[in-house]
Amino acid sequence: NKVKDLAGIALEQLVREEDDFLRPHWDHLSYVQKDILKAIASGVVEISSKETIAQFGLPGSSNLAYHLRALVGNDFLVKSRNGYLFDNPFFRHWVVLNLGLEAS
Repeated sequence: NKVKDLAGIALEQLVREEDDFLRPHWDHLSYVQKDILKAIASGVVEISSKETIAQFGLPGSSNLAYHLRALVGNDFLVKSRNGYLFDNPFFRHWVVLNLGLEAS
């Protein structure tokens, strides 16, 4: 549908314009935190499932929980009833766009 296509193009443009603001935030994250954000940006709901841990090379549960708390504490993620979500939806789209992820 044309409206959806136009909205997608507009969102991509907005995200690209925010690159100078968003990239430094990404660059200061640990590799583990980047992997967690990649997983969540790609639509993973069960971040601590064995499948997700294997697919994205995430650490075991206690180390994973530590990094999730840090990402929530630093306002990258929020915890909801359904798992973790990006606090800033533009940052989620930036991750998807810049890493070539398939987002759901």
